Amino acid sequence: ILTTILQFLNEYKKLFIYVSLGLLTKLVLNIPLMYLFNSININAGHGATLSTILGFLVTIILILIHLHKKIGVDYTNTLKKLLSIIFACSVMVVVIIILKNVLPLNVESRSTSLLAVAFLSAIGASTYLFITIKKGLLTDIFGNTVINKFEKRRKGIKNEEN
Repeated sequence: ILTTILQFLNEYKKLFIYVSLGLLTKLVLNIPLMYLFNSININAGHGATLSTILGFLVTIILILIHLHKKIGVDYTNTLKKLLSIIFACSVMVVVIIILKNVLPLNVESRSTSLLAVAFLSAIGASTYLFITIKKGLLTDIFGNTVINKFEKRRKGIKNEEN
């Protein structure tokens, strides 16, 4: 999307430079990160993945800075929402890791592994959903209309039970 915006603004040269710098970042970091990860007994492929992510980040950050300077895009609200999403994801990951290490989940067969993954996924999704609702992110992302529809359904189900 960001590259399309720069193309729309006829900023082809800047786009080429930013994408090239991102690619250069990936190429420069790829092998050193693979060696680093391998030396600390982590799959070397993760180093290659990290270099790709960092290359994309360089490109994205450069484009965002350019858009801020060129047309005055304000990222304050976006950054706040991003930090809230990162917080919710982090809590979800911590909850899943704790549950995985505390609960005696039998994962010796495919069927029990599938059940364990389904259980942990449900707990993780519930945790993430709870935090996003409490922080108001769901309303920010989907708007009041969608949230109101879900609340009407929930209230309708409660009324049917009574």
